[in-house]
Amino acid sequence: EVGIIEKVSVKNFMCHSRLDVNFGPHVNFVVGRNGSGKSAVVTAVVVGLGGKASVTSRGNAIKSFIKHGKQRAEIEIKLRNRGLDAFKPDLYGDTIVVQRKFSTEGGSKYELRNKDGKLVSDKREELAHILDQFNIQVDNPVAILNQDTSRNFLNSKSPQDKYKFFLKATQLEQMKKDYATADQQKTITNDIILQKTKTLPILEKEVLKWEQRFKAFNALDMLKERVKQLKNELAWSIVCDKEKGLDPINKKIKEEEAKLPKLKHKTEQIKVRHHLNLRNKANNLCSQRILSTSWSLTFWY
Repeated sequence: EVGIIEKVSVKNFMCHSRLDVNFGPHVNFVVGRNGSGKSAVVTAVVVGLGGKASVTSRGNAIKSFIKHGKQRAEIEIKLRNRGLDAFKPDLYGDTIVVQRKFSTEGGSKYELRNKDGKLVSDKREELAHILDQFNIQVDNPVAILNQDTSRNFLNSKSPQDKYKFFLKATQLEQMKKDYATADQQKTITNDIILQKTKTLPILEKEVLKWEQRFKAFNALDMLKERVKQLKNELAWSIVCDKEKGLDPINKKIKEEEAKLPKLKHKTEQIKVRHHLNLRNKANNLCSQRILSTSWSLTFWY
């Protein structure tokens, strides 16, 4: 239920301006005259699923498959995606649509869409994961055997050619390449480990130096905090000293305030005396004027 090709559509590909081919779930036969474009369908499957042009035995570059007189070509392949081995069914659904677009300028890009046509990814690596999940090997002659490869296989009598075909068909050749790549990566990794091991003492000294600096910075922060604390204590000690200096002044103020009622009493007494003196003077002055007036009247009579 996974990896079955449901439909292949091409546009401006090889001899086809537009072609849509629907496949059944089992064996499918593509028939037609020579030169009608039957091999183009197989080539479209290989190229559309990420195969190299050289694998098809039809060209050395992807742009060579673009129909003459056109600038761009497009391949669309629908893969069934159902069952327990489905690839990210929550994103793609029951069908994965693989689109590959390329131009005469040499550019090529992939678009992976779900069954509703929504773009899910445009990464070549995502397509590689899908093919690996579905066990689709477009470069395996047992899976896809084009005319040239089959002709060479049947016409060749060399055991070496048969053996090469066997290695390629069983993926032993690819495994050999993978092992060689892994061995090369192992050598590179060992060289990196050796180099890092040599630089490890230098890095340890560097780490120790930075640890000491870190401790020094921490000590500096502690000293700054201590200075701040001492400044606060100094400010409060000044306040306390000032408050102690105010005690005699407050005592003197209280003493003077205690004398204030007596002073007010004396002031009132002085005011009263002064008022009496003024009244007495005023009375005496009035008496003198009355006597003077009486004397003047007596003399006049």
